[in-house]
Amino acid sequence: MSGRPEMTAPHAAPLHLDLATILDEPMNCLTLGGMRRLREQIESAASACEAKTTHARPLCVSSSSAHFCCGADLQWLRSASASHRSMFIDEYLVLSEAIATYPGLTIGLADGPVVGGGVGLAAGLRVTIGTPRATFRLPELALGGIPALALPPIVRRIGSRAFTAIALTAELLDPSRARDIGLLDVVVHDRAAGSRTAAQLSRRAGSTTGALFEAVNNYLRSPEEYRVVATEIARGQWSEVDTAVRHE
Repeated sequence: MSGRPEMTAPHAAPLHLDLATILDEPMNCLTLGGMRRLREQIESAASACEAKTTHARPLCVSSSSAHFCCGADLQWLRSASASHRSMFIDEYLVLSEAIATYPGLTIGLADGPVVGGGVGLAAGLRVTIGTPRATFRLPELALGGIPALALPPIVRRIGSRAFTAIALTAELLDPSRARDIGLLDVVVHDRAAGSRTAAQLSRRAGSTTGALFEAVNNYLRSPEEYRVVATEIARGQWSEVDTAVRHE
């Protein structure tokens, strides 16, 4: 459809990224080293796909600890030098880009609190599953700041009005409320059910879902130019359907 090399069958099982192991921090706070390790694993999975011309393996981001991700380590940030703070900002933005541009399905399984920059991390994933223990909160305004770094992925997911509301109120969102505004896509009764749902979604991932994600990214980058992209995609699909019908 797009002139790319023929790809092999997709992986059935997702690649699990455990934030508790990768971030190696009691509350899964985002540290410079932890974000770098997470980004490198995501980039490694993307590179493996490109090198082997296989469909990108689905990624499932979860945590074996009581917290999904509690955002930046504020104690570290207060004591860090200006250069280290700049490095932290750059790494968060690069990590967000790696998540947003991953060519395959990305799934978040939240079984605990998601706070601050962690909300941005979860919002960047294509599908987010939550258990009754999953809560979401943007506390930055109460602490004298704004959630500037996490803004892009959250606004892309839930829109500017909902983002502004939860940032202004610093409301603690339970799973039902998080699903209502779009931070959660699926609510399950426990972690095991979430893992099963992630596995089911992963089995459906393949070349078509990869094309879907690419189309979404093209639209987000340039809505004005998306008409050209959509026309090319549609013509290619219809041409393939027509060819298939003629060979029946």
